[in-house]
Amino acid sequence: MVLQKDPDSTCGDIMERAEQKLADINQRIDDLTKMWDALKILTDGCSSDATSAECPIMQAITDE
Repeated sequence: MVLQKDPDSTCGDIMERAEQKLADINQRIDDLTKMWDALKILTDGCSSDATSAECPIMQAITDE
């Protein structure tokens, strides 16, 4: 780690880096939660008897 090798780095520098990492992790969690929610809606609306043309998952993929 660069901060560990820098004799002039402070605990504040390390805390700032850790807070940046926390913000990055929180953003990833938010993004994954949104993807999970969208996929859950699609799978809840899916009927295993429907044709692939009627499948909401397939429709969502092809609507890009």
